[in-house]
Amino acid sequence: MALQVMTVRGPVSPDELGHTQTHDHIFADISWARHRWVAMPITDEVQMTEEVGFYKDAGGGTLVDCGLEHIGRKPEEMRRISETTGVHLVMGTGFYREPYYPEFVNKWTTRRLAEYIVDEIENGWADTGIRPGIIGEIGIDKRWVQGVEERVIRAAARAHHATGLAITTHTPPHTALLFHEILKEEGVPPDRIIFGHLDNTLEMDELERIAQTGAYIQFDLIGIEWINADHRRAQFLAELIRRGHRDRLLVAQDMPARPRLMTNGGHGYRHLIDSFLPMLRDEGVDEETIHHITHTNPARVLAVDGAG
Repeated sequence: MALQVMTVRGPVSPDELGHTQTHDHIFADISWARHRWVAMPITDEVQMTEEVGFYKDAGGGTLVDCGLEHIGRKPEEMRRISETTGVHLVMGTGFYREPYYPEFVNKWTTRRLAEYIVDEIENGWADTGIRPGIIGEIGIDKRWVQGVEERVIRAAARAHHATGLAITTHTPPHTALLFHEILKEEGVPPDRIIFGHLDNTLEMDELERIAQTGAYIQFDLIGIEWINADHRRAQFLAELIRRGHRDRLLVAQDMPARPRLMTNGGHGYRHLIDSFLPMLRDEGVDEETIHHITHTNPARVLAVDGAG
């Protein structure tokens, strides 16, 4: 069967994705989470249509929205935004991390959680027919895996086996190998795993250990310079490329924060294209390699047999 990528408008050929940022957010609402201060929700369809349009104008082709059902995901609005702008949007599915779980996650078995995820992948959300194209972001909240989070990770793994979709993670510093241990036990091939937020702690020894697993290394906090400066991210990506890891590198901006929107005075989804890719070029990364990271790798990891 032909390889396809599931978007909110239906399946497309991987060749149609264009420049792809593999971990972002269109809508988000974590304002209800327990025991913590959180950002204001992003809910305005008109505003977000304009934001995604800016990305299109810069040459963007696809955004992977890793927001989930219980943290503000809006499938029908995402489909309308995609139709209006022409940008492909790939929707995530699953459960985020412990403080953000709906209560039923604490009560259900691993098998039942997996069935919930698989049902949405195969049948779409509610009665809309809008289907996810990736599992996640699946996260842990601390520097260790809580018991309920382990059940969710294992459920995601079993949903992968049933559907073929890749798994993308919310990875606090120095926790990727904890994920890997569980996913390996569940038999998930490493080339179907994306470890997200690996530019939160730029330590080459840790990145090399993760690279040895064969999973994807994703720098998706680009533009969040209070965590790490983008020029350091560019230096580390260039070094990973020199060390032979270009086939497992992905980039994105993890954009759920209101101050980062262009309509609010921020840099928007196009910052990676406008500002970060020139930094990679300054580090000696050639155009073919940039295309590989922003086009070839995303198309490969998002594609499954017969997604339609």
